[in-house]
Amino acid sequence: MKVALCLALAAILCLLGTVSAKADTVFTSASDFAAATTGDTAITFTAPSPTGFTNVGATYTDAGTGTTFTVASGTIDVTGMNFYGAGTYSSDFLVGASDGFGGPNTLTITLPSGDNAFGFDIGGVFGGATLNVVLSDGSIFPITVPASFNTTFFGFTAPAGLTALSFSTSAFETFAITDAVIGSTATPEPDTILLLGVGVLAFAAVKLMKR
Repeated sequence: MKVALCLALAAILCLLGTVSAKADTVFTSASDFAAATTGDTAITFTAPSPTGFTNVGATYTDAGTGTTFTVASGTIDVTGMNFYGAGTYSSDFLVGASDGFGGPNTLTITLPSGDNAFGFDIGGVFGGATLNVVLSDGSIFPITVPASFNTTFFGFTAPAGLTALSFSTSAFETFAITDAVIGSTATPEPDTILLLGVGVLAFAAVKLMKR
């Protein structure tokens, strides 16, 4: 009986360790990101016209999701998809103004409670600059800004919890965030796995003691 209980406990601890050790993930494919997440909701940037823009100050809050975007210096423009020319972007986008993204700066994105996944297209003017994306758990992912108004998809998930991301660059670069979504992963929390395992172990112990 003791051997059986020890084996059951070891199996539960291994399962708990597997869940706890699940790492943050970076995606470069929108379809892979969508397949790995649930409840994805689009973040909307709405400019006054396809060729216009609105300066919203240092912080922009998406009314639909509650996601906030804040620059450490300068201000933010919500810009029309055709501001840089017809067909430049597929939807309106967020970009820094004044001393915004046109130099060393940090953009912080704060997610609403319950979401641990963030995906977006990023576009650049000059291109080649490295952005360090820092997740709220301290993980750092360097990404390269594409040039000539091209866009590249990036998505991040943090099963242990993701409350914010910050984008920082020390190079002179103007970059845009567009087609952004938030969502969550379907990974069970470690505490849930532990409680389930303890319940199974207790049930097994009772059954064995009755023999």
